[in-house]
Amino acid sequence: MTTHSRWYGENPTTLRKVMTNGLVLFALSTLYGIYIDFVASELWWQVGTQVALVFSVVLSIGAYWGKCTGHFPSPYGMSARRMALGFVFLPFMLFLMLWMALLRVIPDALTRLFGSSVTVTAPMVAVHHWSRRRCAFRLEGQFMDRGEPGWLCVRESAFNSFPSDVLVTFEGKETIFGIHVQRYYRAESASSPARGQHRLEVLSAGPR
Repeated sequence: MTTHSRWYGENPTTLRKVMTNGLVLFALSTLYGIYIDFVASELWWQVGTQVALVFSVVLSIGAYWGKCTGHFPSPYGMSARRMALGFVFLPFMLFLMLWMALLRVIPDALTRLFGSSVTVTAPMVAVHHWSRRRCAFRLEGQFMDRGEPGWLCVRESAFNSFPSDVLVTFEGKETIFGIHVQRYYRAESASSPARGQHRLEVLSAGPR
């Protein structure tokens, strides 16, 4: 059994090859959504989530139909138990990938290309979480609720200098889909340097 047969199955059609490669590329591209600074608008958050849900249900039904009719044979060497487990979690995995693509990757790319400049000042709250694995010193607020993750991660030294309530100014590009954040800084600093060097000493928009 060759690697080609293991990947595509025996005597695969061109359509099967295209679908397999497309699904892998799509899954990899959605990982990019973890590393972008994008905050979805309230409208697109609702619409995009509903679209992702509908498409994940439709694609899951198509996959189940293909399995039942023999159009999607089991990969070589995969046990029936593993195959069944994969089909159980298929709708959740599809929804996660579609959600990441529709709520972050695609709208962020469109906003970078076609968005207009915008400046937003939002209230944030300094919150300390006792966690070693995730960000312990955070700035949380309603503005970041539709981001991923929903907080700004800051250094402990900067965190200790903040009051409990902090005003943060976000600059970037905006479309109907949301805001691509290019830089952010403490609002009290009228002339703040570029991102990564400003007074907030923000490490990132969350754990990287």
